Parts: sequence; structure tokens; C-alpha cells
Amino acid sequence: MAKIMVMDDDTALRETLCSLLREAGHEVIDASDGKQGLSLFAREPSDVVITDIRMPHVSGHDAILKLRNAFPDLKIIAMTGGGAVDKELYCEVAQKLGADRTLTKPFDPAELISTLHSLI
Repeated sequence: MAKIMVMDDDTALRETLCSLLREAGHEVIDASDGKQGLSLFAREPSDVVITDIRMPHVSGHDAILKLRNAFPDLKIIAMTGGGAVDKELYCEVAQKLGADRTLTKPFDPAELISTLHSLI
């Protein structure tokens, strides 16, 4: 199966996603924000990055841009619950920066697994 990095500042959601992905047979690395995620990725690259868009220190948008520039073949899934602007706008920007797929929170676990499997 795939090696996946999950970046999300929401601890409960991040732990839930990691559990779900491990149960599906994937190796999972997690990061509490984009800064930690980029640092971990530099030491231990993964096949897929699943990142929240709105995070402290380094946003998901910034992480997507940096990862896409350095690793053009990396698969990236961006997710958002919205915030200052509409969820769809965050997703549109993420795709323009290089995200392969986007999900809006809340999403069904089966939707995440289906989205992931469409990429690997």
C-alpha cells in the first residue's frame, strides 16, 4: 500500500484520519501543521500528502506549492472546512497550486479512501 503523510492542526481529526488510513493498510506519518509536515517530508518522503488548508505556521496552500515545486509527481489531497472565505474557493486555490484532489469537511471516511485510491 501507500506511504501517506497527514498534515492537520486538528489533533482529533488527524488521529482519526491516521487510524482510518492504517486500518486500510497504509503506512502513515502525521504532522500537526505545514511547517512540521515539510520538515518531516524532507527526511522521510511519502507517496501521498493529505493536508488541511488552514493551519498555523505554514498553510496547506504554502505546503502544496512547496511540495509540488520540489516533487512534481507527488500526489496531494487538500481538505478544508472553510473559514474566512467559502470552502470551494479554498479548494479552487489548492488545485491551482497543485493539489490533485480536494475534499470539504466534513466528509465521509469512504470518500477519503475512494479519493486516495483514485490517485494510487
